[in-house]
Amino acid sequence: MSTDNTLAAAEHHSAGAGVGQGQADARPVRPRYRLRALLSAVERMSYLLQGNVRQYRALITGLQDPAVSFPILDDPVAHGDLLGEAERLLHNVLTAMSTRVDQQRRFITSYFGDDPILMQEYRDRVASHFTASAEAAFLKGLRNYIAHRQLPVAQSQEAYTARSVRISFILPADPLLEWDGWNASTRAWIADHRSDVPIVDVIDTYARVADEFDRWLADRIGVKYRADIEALRRVP
Repeated sequence: MSTDNTLAAAEHHSAGAGVGQGQADARPVRPRYRLRALLSAVERMSYLLQGNVRQYRALITGLQDPAVSFPILDDPVAHGDLLGEAERLLHNVLTAMSTRVDQQRRFITSYFGDDPILMQEYRDRVASHFTASAEAAFLKGLRNYIAHRQLPVAQSQEAYTARSVRISFILPADPLLEWDGWNASTRAWIADHRSDVPIVDVIDTYARVADEFDRWLADRIGVKYRADIEALRRVP
C-alpha cells in the first residue's frame, strides 16, 4: 500500500468512527491515526533498503562457514554463480537505495512542506548524513554506472588466519575508473582505494547511516504530533 493510500485509510478510519452508514463526516484526521500512518510509511521506506541489505549480508554471512564456501570457491562454475548472485543482490540494494531517496523526498515535501522548521532540519540532516558522504556519492554513482554502462565486475576476497576465514566481495577499481560518468571527487575516492573497492563495507556504512536517519525522522514526526495528541487527551 502506498503512503497516500495508507493516509487515506487512516482518514477513513477517523472519519467513520461513530458515524452511521450513509452519514457524511467532515471531521479532520485524528492526529493519532495520521501519526500511525506517517510512521508506517517511514518504516516501509526504510525496510525497502534494509531488507535488501539484509539479503546481501546473508549471502556473505553464509560464506563464513568453510563447509559452505570452500566447495564453491574450488568449483569455477559454482564460483561464477556466486558472483552472479552477489551482483544481483548488489543491484537490488542500489535500486532500493535510489527508490528510498525518491520516495522519502516526495513524502517529506507532500506531508511536511508547510512546516519550515522540520523541512530545514530534514535538509540539514540529508546534507550532513548523505551529501557529505563519500560512500553515498559512490553508491549513487554506481547505480548510474549500472544503468548506463554495465554491472560491476564483482570478485570474491578471502582472508585466512590460523583460526578463521573471512570471505567478502570487492569491486576492482580499474574497470570502474574507465567510465567517464564519475565526478572528480568520487573518481579520486575510487582511485584512493588503489586496486579494489570494499563494496561490502561501503554498503554496511551506508545502511547504518540510512537506518539512523530514518529513526531520527520517525522520532521527529512523533515529536511534531505528540503535542496535538496530548492536547486531545486532556479534553474532557
